[in-house]
Amino acid sequence: MPTLVFYKISAIILLIITGGTTSATALYYQQQNANLNTNVSTLTADLNSTSHQLTTLNNQISQLQTTNTQLSTQLQSQSNQTSQLQDQITALQYKQAQGQTIVISQGAIDLSGYSSTVGIPFTVPLNSVTATLNVSLSVSGRYSIKSALLSESQDSMFLACNCVFSGNYTPTTWLSPTVQTYTTTISVPFPGLWHLTFMEPPGTGSGLTISETVKLTTQPSTGHTTQTMGSGTIMVSFNGISYVPFTVLKLPATLNITFQITDTNPYYPQSIALYLLDPSQHTQFEAGNYTSSTWAYPYSTSISTTQIITPSTGTWYLAFQEQDPNGGFPATANYSIQLTTLI
Repeated sequence: MPTLVFYKISAIILLIITGGTTSATALYYQQQNANLNTNVSTLTADLNSTSHQLTTLNNQISQLQTTNTQLSTQLQSQSNQTSQLQDQITALQYKQAQGQTIVISQGAIDLSGYSSTVGIPFTVPLNSVTATLNVSLSVSGRYSIKSALLSESQDSMFLACNCVFSGNYTPTTWLSPTVQTYTTTISVPFPGLWHLTFMEPPGTGSGLTISETVKLTTQPSTGHTTQTMGSGTIMVSFNGISYVPFTVLKLPATLNITFQITDTNPYYPQSIALYLLDPSQHTQFEAGNYTSSTWAYPYSTSISTTQIITPSTGTWYLAFQEQDPNGGFPATANYSIQLTTLI
């Protein structure tokens, strides 16, 4: 009997324990399911957000691709423009290398009378690196002529010399032989005003007609270089001369000169004249003969002048000559000499 009671009690206890365990298990799984649902919801939200970001990025990529296509088109257009500009630059460089040719004179020139001359003036631009004169001529009948290339200063001397009939010509840059027909190319050494002059040979004066064609070919410069040939302070004694030598290695070349007297006497003011001299003129100056110079500037207390043309390479001298008409005072001046060469 006790055994039966014990069995019943044990069965009751087992049922209670099993029921409690089942309830706990159900609660656990409910909690896990809730957590899983929460995680799924979170992942779904994250997936939706990522999908939206991907859509945005795809749109941006599409826009970038469109922009890249537009930039590529613009780049190709600019490349074509650059190529065209380069072709134009090349053509201009080729044209510049070939130089520019213009007709100076073409036609018939009458020449008659003893010591008569006929000149054709022309100008070589200041920016020309090289210049050449192409001359072709023929003379009517059996007569002949001579021709000369003269700078502006040479032409002034030539017109005043009255030396054509005797043939005792003043200096020329170029002088032809006596010819009836003639074709030649003449190098013009520096920019500025020039004259191609025709004349009959010495001792003749018959009337004649010259058929001529004269062309000028110049090559413009692409730049220039400037260097200081001398600067500082120079003292010039009363009625004396001081020299500054310098060397010109390449043509065309121009001088830029400045000077200022620094010790001006208010009672007996000094003044200085300037002269540009080649070696022969320098020798004459040292001997006291001041009649010949390549360039001159009158007496003054200061100057600032540019583009003084040096007609040849070699050694040159800038002469400072002091003169005080009222007394004997030397002059001290600050000066600068710069040489500009075209390239």
